[in-house]
Amino acid sequence: MKKLVVFFVCLAGFVLAFTACNDDEKNELFVPGEVVTNLAFTDTDFDEGKIGGKLTWEPPSDESNITGYTIYKSDDAENKGTLVETVESGTKELVIEKGTDYVKYFHIIAKNALGESEKKASLAIRDNTSPVATGLRFVDEDLAYMTIGGTLTWEAPVTDEDSENIVSGYTVYLSNDPTAKGEKVAETAERSVRIETGTPYQKYLQVFAVVDGVEADDFAYMYVDDLFETETVGYFILNRGNSNANNASITYVSAAGRMDLEWFESANNGQKLGDSAEQMLKYGSKIYVAVTGSNRLLVLDDKGKVLEEHNPKTTEGNKGPRCLAAHDGYVYISYFNGEAVAKLDTIDLKITGEVSVGAYPEQMAVANGKLYVAISNYGAGNTLDVIDLSSFTKEKEIEVVVNPTQIIADKRGDLFVVSWGNYKDIDYTLQKVNSSTGEVVILGNASTMSIYEDEVYTIYSPWGQPEKIQLGKYNAVTGEQLETNFIKDGTSVDSPWGIDVDPSTGDIYLTSYDYLSTSDLYVFSADGKLKKQQDLERYDAIQVCFNIQPK
Repeated sequence: MKKLVVFFVCLAGFVLAFTACNDDEKNELFVPGEVVTNLAFTDTDFDEGKIGGKLTWEPPSDESNITGYTIYKSDDAENKGTLVETVESGTKELVIEKGTDYVKYFHIIAKNALGESEKKASLAIRDNTSPVATGLRFVDEDLAYMTIGGTLTWEAPVTDEDSENIVSGYTVYLSNDPTAKGEKVAETAERSVRIETGTPYQKYLQVFAVVDGVEADDFAYMYVDDLFETETVGYFILNRGNSNANNASITYVSAAGRMDLEWFESANNGQKLGDSAEQMLKYGSKIYVAVTGSNRLLVLDDKGKVLEEHNPKTTEGNKGPRCLAAHDGYVYISYFNGEAVAKLDTIDLKITGEVSVGAYPEQMAVANGKLYVAISNYGAGNTLDVIDLSSFTKEKEIEVVVNPTQIIADKRGDLFVVSWGNYKDIDYTLQKVNSSTGEVVILGNASTMSIYEDEVYTIYSPWGQPEKIQLGKYNAVTGEQLETNFIKDGTSVDSPWGIDVDPSTGDIYLTSYDYLSTSDLYVFSADGKLKKQQDLERYDAIQVCFNIQPK
C-alpha cells in the first residue's frame, strides 16, 4: 500500500513543500554504511614480531541492516589485506591466537547479503615485548562534540600468577598518536578510572603499568570514538566549489554542531563529488544531487553512499543536470545543456521520461499538478515553461522578467520568481505569479529567496554594490514588503549569497561568499537575532538542506 506523506525540501535558496509517495510494502536493503566503534587490542605475545590477544569493539546500536563482520589484518591503513575471520552480528570480540605474525592494522567491516560496507573501522597494532594491561573498555558518555567522559576499565597484565603483585598501579594518558605517550589524565591503583565529562577529545586512551614506581616501556591503548548528539537530525550544506576545480562537496552538520567536511567522500571510498554542484534534494529516504559541470545526477542513501548515477548525454555532448523538484514519487531534473526536463522513478531509480523545454532551464516548482520551469536562456529567456504532470507534456509558457533563475511555490499554489535581469538596465527582480490566471506582479528586488509559512525571505545583493544590499521579507499572501533588513541585532553580513529557512524552527540560514575566501554561515532566529556564525571551510556554499520533518 502507498501513502502520501508531506515533506519539505530546500532547493538552492528556498524550501518547497511537496507530497512524497512512500511504498510501505517495499523494505529497501542497502550495503551497510555503519561501522563498529571503540576498537581495542593488546598484544600479549611478547615474542618480537609475533602478536596474540583479544580484539574487541562496540557494534553499531542498530544492526538491523547488518548480518555480520569481516575482520582483516594488513600492513596498509587503506587496503583491507588478508581475511582473518567472519563473525555474526552482535559479536563484540575475536581472539587472535598467539604466534600470529605481526601486522600493523586490524580492519573490521560490516556486511550483509549485498556485500561489505565501503567504510571500515581500523586500529593500529603495537608489538609488545613486555607485559601490559589488557581488555581496555571505554564508551563515551559525554554527548557534546569534541569532548568525552566515561569510565575506562582494563584487566591486569597477562604474565603469570604473580602479575598483580608486581604492578603497584597504572597511569592513563590521552593521545592523538597510538605509538607516542600523550597527556596524563589519571593515576590509580585500581583497574578502572573515571574520565571526567568535558575532557577534550583525543583519539587514543593509553594505560601504562607502574612497577616499583616506574612506568613500563610498553603500554595498552584503544581508539576512542567521540559520541555526540544523534545524527538523525541536522542539515546538509551543498558547496558548488570553484569553477573547473572539481572541488564541489557536501558538508553534514550534526545536531551537536559537528561539521563533516568529507561526508560524501568518506561514504564513497574517497570519490569526489565533481565540478559545479548546483542543487541537492532530500526526498523520502534518499538524497538527490545535480552536479552540472561533471554531468552527474547522483542518488544517495542517507549515509551519502551512491546508489545510482546518471550521466545524460546527447550527440552534441553532456546534458548537464541542473536543478531538482519532486512530486508524487518522482524526481524531476532540468537539463541545463539539454533543453529538457527528465523524470526519475524513486523506486527503481530509472529515468522514465523526458520533455523538451526552452534553452538553459533552471529551477522548478510544483503547484496544482503542474511543473513550472524557469527558462533562463543564458540571460536572454523570459518565460516559465508549464508542464502538465499527468501527461508529462509542455502545456504553455508564462512571460516573466528576463533571465528567470529561481522559483518557489507557496502553500496556496502561487509562485514566486527571481529573475536576474540583463546585468545592465534590468535589475534582479522578485515577482509573484498567480498560477491560476498567469498574472505576474513585480514585488521588488531580490537575487535569491526562501519561503517559510506565509513569509518570503530575500537577499538583494547586486554585484559590486554592497551599499545596496537588502535582506528583505515579504508577505506571501499580499505581496507586501515587510522588512528591508530582517536582522535586528546589528549583525553585519558581508557578501550574503544564499538563504534557506529551517522548516521546523523558522531559523534563517545565510551563507556569505566573496569569490576569494571560503563561505561563512550565519544562523538567525526568526526574530532576527544571531544564534551562530561559522567558517564553512569550503567554497561557494549555495544551499542548506534540512534533514528533519517540519512541525
